[in-house]
Amino acid sequence: MERNIRRKPRRHGLRWGRIIGALILLVVFVGLLVWGIGSAVSAVSQSSTTSQESHPLPVVTNTTPMDMSSIKTSYMLVVGVDKSQPQQADALYVIAFNMDAKTLQIIGIPSNSKIINRHSDTPQRINDMYAQGGIELTKAVVEDMFHIVIPYYAVVDQESFQSMMNIFGTPSLYVEQSMVHRDAASGEVDINIHQGYQDMTNDTAFGYMRYVNQEGDTLARTMHQERLLKTMWERERNHVSLGTAFRVWRQWSHISTNISTWDGVRFITKVIDFPKDKVRWYILPGSPETIDHVDYWNVEPIELQQLVGITVGDIPSDAEVIPVIGDTPKGIGKDSADDSLKDAEKQTKSTKEDKSMDTEKSEPGSPTTR
Repeated sequence: MERNIRRKPRRHGLRWGRIIGALILLVVFVGLLVWGIGSAVSAVSQSSTTSQESHPLPVVTNTTPMDMSSIKTSYMLVVGVDKSQPQQADALYVIAFNMDAKTLQIIGIPSNSKIINRHSDTPQRINDMYAQGGIELTKAVVEDMFHIVIPYYAVVDQESFQSMMNIFGTPSLYVEQSMVHRDAASGEVDINIHQGYQDMTNDTAFGYMRYVNQEGDTLARTMHQERLLKTMWERERNHVSLGTAFRVWRQWSHISTNISTWDGVRFITKVIDFPKDKVRWYILPGSPETIDHVDYWNVEPIELQQLVGITVGDIPSDAEVIPVIGDTPKGIGKDSADDSLKDAEKQTKSTKEDKSMDTEKSEPGSPTTR
């Protein structure tokens, strides 16, 4: 048997596999380089052209770790700021959560809530606190009002809200009244939303959150803010998945918070899966008050402390409550929804006008308890 095997001559042609791989890497590298340069140029140009119109969110240097296994109730303050100079807080929420008991309470604070100034006889409104001392002063004032410690906070602006609409999707809901508002400086209509059930856009959703009527009723604004947020919360809760974590991860870079992205993703994906009956929506208990032609929301301290007691589990939260104003249950038409809206608004108005006629003590936070 012949042992010598003839070797095949080597091919000196091009190795197309390696060449194609190198070309792909080159294209990816060049693409990333161009994208990076374009992003940098865009950021510089936007900062130079919009510096007069927008204000950057506060920079957070240190984060506060979240204990996901804690058996105690903890608190977070969420503040929505406007574009005015100096900025004001148009939306304020205290979020109480207990990861062990799986309870979540969202407490809306009307932006004109009265703050007693220790150095002056003239009261102030809570939305002015952000203009005076940023998130730190705002958080300190809310802590003093509630008599709690708030370790976590988040600040959002119009860009943050619009990014949330882009990432999570705009909601569909019933708008309880036509909302038209003109900008005080330009005189142009900046909010124009018709009454009725509709699919929101980024602009109409943001306008719905901002709108306050001619009477300056911040209670009504806080109520429809919560309606929109609850609608989005319920929709995401009904479709919770890995996509929820991805959406939270994308959104987290658009807000200013002392909660890390990793903790934020874990926190949201956990609380959004809490039992529906353990997620409650409230508004800071109080009543309207006018002092020197300035409207305030006069906080009821006893009811507020009862509400704090609910958040820590000392007071049961199973009392009869008024449903969310404007919610449209499945199977109910627009006319029926409109009637239910009017009934709820009448009930709310009568409760506000004459609390002394109540024969039965309602749960703290009414008439806007959820």
